[in-house]
Amino acid sequence: MATLCRLRQCHPTGVVIAHLHTSSRVSAKQHYKMLVLGGGTGGIAMSARMKRMVGADNVAVVEPAEMHYYQPIWTLVGAGAKTVASSGRSTASVVPSGVKWVKSKVQEINPETNTVRTEDGNEISYEYLIVALGLQLHYEKIKGLPEGFEHPKIGSNYSLQTVEKTWKALQDFKEGNAIFTFPNTPVKCAGAPQKIMYLSDAYLRKTGKREKAKVIYNTSLPVLFGIKKYAETLWDIVKTRDLQVNLRHNLIEVRADKQEAVFENLDKPGETTVFEYEMLHVTPPMGPHSVVKSSPLADEAGWLDVNKDTLQHNKYPNVFGIGDCTNLPTAKTGAAVAAQSAILNRTIKKVMKKEMPDKKYDGYTSCPLVTSYNTVVLAEFDYNGQPLETFPINQAKERRLMYFMKADVMPHLYWHGLLRYDNVLKLKLLNFSCTNIYPPSLFAQGLLGRTRTIQETVSSGDEISTLLPVCPSKVSFPNKSNRTSSHESVPDSAIICNFLITATDEVTGL
Repeated sequence: MATLCRLRQCHPTGVVIAHLHTSSRVSAKQHYKMLVLGGGTGGIAMSARMKRMVGADNVAVVEPAEMHYYQPIWTLVGAGAKTVASSGRSTASVVPSGVKWVKSKVQEINPETNTVRTEDGNEISYEYLIVALGLQLHYEKIKGLPEGFEHPKIGSNYSLQTVEKTWKALQDFKEGNAIFTFPNTPVKCAGAPQKIMYLSDAYLRKTGKREKAKVIYNTSLPVLFGIKKYAETLWDIVKTRDLQVNLRHNLIEVRADKQEAVFENLDKPGETTVFEYEMLHVTPPMGPHSVVKSSPLADEAGWLDVNKDTLQHNKYPNVFGIGDCTNLPTAKTGAAVAAQSAILNRTIKKVMKKEMPDKKYDGYTSCPLVTSYNTVVLAEFDYNGQPLETFPINQAKERRLMYFMKADVMPHLYWHGLLRYDNVLKLKLLNFSCTNIYPPSLFAQGLLGRTRTIQETVSSGDEISTLLPVCPSKVSFPNKSNRTSSHESVPDSAIICNFLITATDEVTGL
């Protein structure tokens, strides 16, 4: 029970954290030119960038956790395709070398005095502040949780303590309802609640249990997915695989002893429906970090109040934000953080020079919608919900290529690219081509091999962005304006793509 009770205090960042080198609970130096709050994806990525900008001695990151996790892979962990161990590294191994790691929780932010107070009572002052505290999970807002996780039929891919319970519940499934939920709050990785549904359906078919199962997706949203182009594909999958989708259904109670889940009909407040389940996957309600919410930095809803173009705080010009903790009107994903990091880096450079920021974040985000154990629909879009795609193919189609990107390529680029910007090699131009690829797995292997080769052979004094495919601005294609229509018929085994990457600060992307 003690372990499960800690779910109320799950690490708030988009990725639990880890890192390297200089660390202390009581920092000898109490003032830093650049102070980063949070050691998740955004915090570590910006720590690495700030090290390059102002020097390691002038940067500190405040983060209490001993481990850092690549959480996007937890979808596959919950379906038995990856292990928890493969998703984590020590915080000490990801904090940039020489950057001070303050191993403590942030307790209070005072932007009026440019200070931060930590849980152990220390006060740290700063010249510039980057807030990357992520969001918080609130299992306790569902009656019967988190104590319900003591029962073996319930899991959740959103927590380290419960992700393996999802896989156990799936393996133990015999017959009945397999239910998957989406809460009535903003969430990180909004595609994840249905990804595990598709994977569970695939597993049940593979093991011969599907005929005895009813797979149900109860979502509080009025749509299956917010971007029409990809939603149409997902609806086709739902119909083809005989999956049941109930819109505007919000989980409010779990009766674990009876294997019952209670949902409120949001279109008819007060009306509830009780579903029996053999397996239940819970996506918890989520909300802003309590420290941000209680600070002058928050908007009315409790999120960090930043300019949606520059990521600079709307009131305090020496404060900046990145990732899930912000009120940016885009999907909260790791890909969004990657794109934001380049813009924020440019914004901070300009502000330090007392110049106006000249680059704007367009809201780019990405959601690799895993639809089976070997296919993904790669959704990429902007603030306006318009597709902003990387590849010269129709990304609304299920593809094996995209699964390999999700499962094998992106984790490598995360650990060796996004988080390692301080060590990233630099080339003026990298032209990487793949022609008539067969099978598609060769693409993933080729990109991984190419990345490793570059890292091993180019001198450390250079710099290269090998962080594909997250930032569309880095990718150039022939006939780019027609790339979707002109390549729709091109199969995964015959993709022709040229990546032209300019490794300048303006397009370093990840």
